[in-house]
Amino acid sequence: AAARVVRALCDYIPHYGVTKLAELAQAPKGTTSRVIALLEREALIDRKGRGDIDDVDWRQLIIRWTQDYKLLRSNPNRMLLEPRGIPGLVTKLRAIDPRKIEYAITGQMARYPLDGMLVLSRLPAIYVRSIPDAAKRLELEDVDAGANVLLLEPFDDVIMKRLRTTRDGLVYVGPSQAAADLWTSPDRGPSNAQITMNYMSEFPNEWRRRPD
Repeated sequence: AAARVVRALCDYIPHYGVTKLAELAQAPKGTTSRVIALLEREALIDRKGRGDIDDVDWRQLIIRWTQDYKLLRSNPNRMLLEPRGIPGLVTKLRAIDPRKIEYAITGQMARYPLDGMLVLSRLPAIYVRSIPDAAKRLELEDVDAGANVLLLEPFDDVIMKRLRTTRDGLVYVGPSQAAADLWTSPDRGPSNAQITMNYMSEFPNEWRRRPD
């Protein structure tokens, strides 16, 4: 529930109160209120008295979230092999019937919806509802070494909310989720997270929205 509140605070532009935020986050009102109180003490949100939230420091909020959330620790995962390489995987994903495999790309490749540059990561990270089912349908192989695809099962349904689909049919997690995943990824993950958040800062209207 806390993760749902954090994602909603990042993705939705204030002003809104506890009740509206709980509705947006699909989280209990009590939990939402406690999260807001914590974040207010840490100066990550600006709130006048007990009224509506006026502002959110979403960059620092994402970094604060990653103290508790870790890509590989929080989400069940498995490393697999795409025999035809990453271009072959992308071809398969573009041809997927979403009624058969629900997926969302995260990590470095998830910058694509923001900057329009498709980066074929050495290790694409993809959320799926069922790793065994997705591995079978995508014809990925178990290997002892040389894996080039990371499949993950989302720890909570919030990861599969506010997805982005590009013109070529690829489906990605929301930018705030991608940034958190990159921040807790190995190797150059944190530096790629910074690049992603720079794009998010430059083009906020591309991913932040006002509540209905």
